[in-house]
Amino acid sequence: MTDIPETDNPDECLNFILEGDVNISFTFTELEGGDIQVTMEVHDDNELTGDIRGLFFDIGDESLLDAMSVTGDDVTGQKFDANSVTNMGHGNNIHGHGGNHAGAYDGGISFGSPGMGEDDIQSTTFILSHETDALTLEDFAEMDIAVRLTSVGEEDGDREDSLKIYGETTKFVCREDQEKEDEEKDNSEEGGEPEAILPFIDLPEEKCPEDEEEDLLLYI
Repeated sequence: MTDIPETDNPDECLNFILEGDVNISFTFTELEGGDIQVTMEVHDDNELTGDIRGLFFDIGDESLLDAMSVTGDDVTGQKFDANSVTNMGHGNNIHGHGGNHAGAYDGGISFGSPGMGEDDIQSTTFILSHETDALTLEDFAEMDIAVRLTSVGEEDGDREDSLKIYGETTKFVCREDQEKEDEEKDNSEEGGEPEAILPFIDLPEEKCPEDEEEDLLLYI
């Protein structure tokens, strides 16, 4: 099992929800020593669920990519290449319209195996590291991001669909600031239409022919 160190700065994190037909919640936490801990999970208010197969993301400083790595119990693949990562293989791709560069990202991560035969991942935690430099939350704030879900459907249903969800990470938000914004939101709801706190993007997925071929492997 991956050793997840405790952070001395629990108030420093990025908390946001990537919205789509299946919502995915994220927490990026800056750890002592210069690593970034990321937890992502299928949000518990979804009508549908899915198997988290991949994550694609951008980083503010692309010079960091050559010495980056990711570790985690569910991690089965990783790739870092500025504005070039679209396909991690075995159905884990972000081809199609949406996101930046029509789906080309700086980094990609694969989780588990294709389909639900060996695993069905609704929540996972992993660590992003750099060989020499300390990573910070600012490196990942307000960056493009995308999630690849397979085996999508109702919890007790056939789950024969798949999704690509595009959006962006939020700005850097300390917990104290978030609590203040939540209070302001509550006050706004009492007096009128609430203002949006965090930026979300939900763009429609376009199915590519090669995706359909790969998806045939996901339900075997």
